[in-house]
Amino acid sequence: MIDSAIDGYFATDRRRRFVQVNDRLCELFGYAREDFIGHSPFEFVTEESRAELIAQGMRSESTERSATN
Repeated sequence: MIDSAIDGYFATDRRRRFVQVNDRLCELFGYAREDFIGHSPFEFVTEESRAELIAQGMRSESTERSATN
């Protein structure tokens, strides 16, 4: 299902390492799936994009904590 998505998709583990990516994300970044798995998203974005990636991660953590309470 995620491979048919029109948007890039990824999932990370607790250490913030890719455990799953879809075909669209691979197309967008120009890497094979195997290049992503086990690596940090920070290895694939520009310096300018890091702040937004950090902010998104913080929002995600906040949502996860709220859902478990």
